[in-house]
Amino acid sequence: MKRIHPLIFAPPSDQFQFYLLTGRTILFFSIILLQLLYVSFEPSNLTETMNVTILGVSAYALIILVSSFFSAFIKRYIYFFLLGLFYLLMLVLVLAVYRYDFGMQMVFTYTTISMFLCLFFHRKLQLLSFQFFCLTLIVIAAFFQNNPEGILTDYIIRLVIFYAFLYLAVGFRIDKGLSMRQQDAQYKRLFERLNDGVMYIDNHGRIQLVNEQLCRLTKYKEKELVGMKVDKVILKSEHFFSSDDKSEKKIEETSLMQNEGKKIWVRLNAAPMLSEKGKLHGHIGICSDISARKEAEINLRKYAERLVETNNELEQFSYFASHDLKAPIHTISSMAQVLSKQYPLGKYLDQEAAKSIELIAGNTKRMNKLVDALLVYSSSGIEAINKAEVDMNEVVKDAMDNLAAYIQASDAQIRVEKLPLVHADKVQMTRLIQNLLENSLLYRKEEIPLVEIGARYDPNLDAYIFSVADNGIGIDTEHHEKIFLMFQKLHSLESSGLGIGLAICKKIAENHEGKIWLESKNGAGTAVYFSIPKKVSK
Repeated sequence: MKRIHPLIFAPPSDQFQFYLLTGRTILFFSIILLQLLYVSFEPSNLTETMNVTILGVSAYALIILVSSFFSAFIKRYIYFFLLGLFYLLMLVLVLAVYRYDFGMQMVFTYTTISMFLCLFFHRKLQLLSFQFFCLTLIVIAAFFQNNPEGILTDYIIRLVIFYAFLYLAVGFRIDKGLSMRQQDAQYKRLFERLNDGVMYIDNHGRIQLVNEQLCRLTKYKEKELVGMKVDKVILKSEHFFSSDDKSEKKIEETSLMQNEGKKIWVRLNAAPMLSEKGKLHGHIGICSDISARKEAEINLRKYAERLVETNNELEQFSYFASHDLKAPIHTISSMAQVLSKQYPLGKYLDQEAAKSIELIAGNTKRMNKLVDALLVYSSSGIEAINKAEVDMNEVVKDAMDNLAAYIQASDAQIRVEKLPLVHADKVQMTRLIQNLLENSLLYRKEEIPLVEIGARYDPNLDAYIFSVADNGIGIDTEHHEKIFLMFQKLHSLESSGLGIGLAICKKIAENHEGKIWLESKNGAGTAVYFSIPKKVSK
C-alpha cells in the first residue's frame, strides 16, 4: 500500500506563516489557561492527578512554543503538535468539568474553548474527529456523575446540536477556502505557464509579483525581482506605470534591461489595476520578447537601403551605357565606314579585308541595338508610380497608333473586344500592348497577320486576364519560359527584334502585381496572357 505523507493533512504551504504565528499564540494562552486551572483546584482525591496532568500539558506546550523559534522540524510540523495540544487540553478541561460536578462556569469554559479550537481546523475530517473526541469525553464524564440522565438531557444534547451547527458553519468555511485555494492554484499555474513575462507593480513603482518567464527574460531570480524598482528593468517605465495614471492599457514596444546589462526589445502591455471604486492599486505588465522580429526589421531596413544603393548604381550604369559605352561603339562604326570608303575593294584591300570591315560595321550596329535594348529594359523595371483608372481600350488605340505604319505595311487585321478599366500606369500598359502587337507582326507567316485582343474577369484571382492572340509562326512548348528572359530570340539574329520585348512585358506585369504566360505551338500561332489585379496597391 502506498504510504501517505503526513504533510498531505497539513495546511497549504502559502498559509504556513499564518499557522505558525497563530500556533504560537494558542500555545502561549494555553499555558496561561492551564496555570489558572492549576491554582483554582480545591484539595480533593483528584487534585494530584489533575496537577500532574496540567503540569505535563503545560510543559508540552512550553517546549513546543520555545522550540518553534529554534527548531526547523518543530516549525515544519507545528500544526500536528498543536493538534496534540488540543486533545490534551480538552482532556484537562473535561477533568475540570468532572471535578466541579458539571458546574455552569466549567461547562461554559469547556464549550467555549472547544468552539475556538474548532475554528483552527482546515479539513472537515479533522474537525469531525475532534468534535467526536470532545463529545465522547464529556459523555464519559457524565456517566460517572450522580445524575447522568439529567446531564445528558440538559447539556449533552444541546452540545450535540451546537457541534452540528458549528460543523456546518466551519465546514462551509473550509469548503469555501478549499475552493478558493484550488482556483488560486489554477490561476497560479496559468500565471506560471504563460509564454509572456508577467509582473505586478505597486503604486510606488516596485515589483511585487513575477512569473518564471519574466525571470528568464530579465535573467534575474524571483527573489531579486520582488521589491526591485521597475525602472531598473523597463526603460522609461514612468510612461507605463505612473502612480497617477488610471488610463486604459497601453501596448508599445520598448527596451528591457537584463541582469547582464544587455538590452532586448519587448512588446509591453501595461494596464492599471483599479478597485470597484476606481482607486488605483497598481499596474500589471506583460512582456513579450520581440528581439528576433526587431532584428529582422533592422536587417530588412538594411537590405532596403542596400537595394536603394543598388538601384542608384544601376541608374549610373544606365547613364554609362547610354553615353560612355555608345561613344566608342559609334567611333568604331565610323572608322569602319571611313576604311571602306577610302580603301575600296580591289585597289587597296582584298576580298577578305573587305569582309572584315563589313563584319565590324555589322557587329557595331548590333552592339548599338543591344545597348538600346539594355536601356529600355532597365527603365521598365522602375515601379509604376502614376497609377490611375486606365481605359484599356484607349491603351490599345495608342499602341496601334504607334505601330500604324507597321500595321499598314503588313496588311494586319486587329480585332479588339470591349476592354475594362484597370488601376495601372497608362504608359507602361501602352508599352506592354505595343510590344505584344509588335511581336505578333514581326514573327508572322506568309499569310495576312490576324491579332485578337480580349479580356475576361477571373473571380478566383480577383483579376482581369488580358489576351493577345495571333496566327503567327508560334513557339515550341519547351521555350515557353525561356522566351521571357532577357535577349532570348528563338529566330534568326538578323531579325529586327532586340530580344527584350517579352522580358519588358514580364517586368511591367510584375510591376502591377500580375503575371504573364503564353500558350503556343510551333506553326500554330501564339496567345499571350497577362493578369492585372482588380485592386492594385498604390
